[in-house]
Amino acid sequence: MIYNNIDRIKYTLTKGNKANIKDFEALNGIIDYANKEKERLLTNNHLFAKLYISLFTRGIEKSNGNYQKIADELREPLKMPLETIYDNFHQQMNSTEFENIINILGMTDKHPALRTEEENENDKKIINENIGELTKALSHYNKEDVFNRLNNVMNNLIEDYDTRQKNSKEN
Repeated sequence: MIYNNIDRIKYTLTKGNKANIKDFEALNGIIDYANKEKERLLTNNHLFAKLYISLFTRGIEKSNGNYQKIADELREPLKMPLETIYDNFHQQMNSTEFENIINILGMTDKHPALRTEEENENDKKIINENIGELTKALSHYNKEDVFNRLNNVMNNLIEDYDTRQKNSKEN
């Protein structure tokens, strides 16, 4: 429909014709489309704004009011390709699983420079006895499954938000 309206206006202008009622209807159709598109973008950006402001608020609390530092930190992921962010999330999931396993097994969480010889020996023993489980923990979560789950969670959140927005407009 929008393209028909654009073609109508383009035809009238390129031919040098005087505008008529059909041209005004076409122009109004283009204006309606532009307004709906702005509303759609505003709704999408509204979700972004809510998340950004929430993260910004938390960052300010943690940094004792260092606004510039937090603003710079929040810009960094926006510069990254989405695939990189997905990959980082996947890696973090597996790292967390690995850390949980080493804690359950009783390995030390100290920096290697701060460990005693006894702690190093104990960790070596635990590693040797549990090498299969530890190796498996590093790739516990399948990349494709993590990506699909992230997409499902995000889509559900967006759908929930859109439904609430539509319901609040109707009431």
